[in-house]
Amino acid sequence: DIHLLTITSHDHKDVEKEHNKFLMKIFSLNKQGIKIPKPVVLISARVHPSETASSYAMKGLINFLTNKTDLRAKLLRKMFTFMIVPMINVDGVYHGHFRMDT
Repeated sequence: DIHLLTITSHDHKDVEKEHNKFLMKIFSLNKQGIKIPKPVVLISARVHPSETASSYAMKGLINFLTNKTDLRAKLLRKMFTFMIVPMINVDGVYHGHFRMDT
């Protein structure tokens, strides 16, 4: 199985007035205030089984994006939907291959 992790914000609370113009651009709101779907960012790792460093980078990215106290992560979750595939070549990693899958 290849896993897909989706990280985003479902916070639909009203924002302060001074941020409205900024948020109109960031969240793709039209003049009527109707929300247009957020852009999707697709991130993958371990395309080749030997790319072990990408697993550590992916773990760091997931930890950052899911951090509840980091304002940067919170803003990114509000701005985008992150679709993450932590390991594409699962069978190649499992069998210890260097470049190919089974």
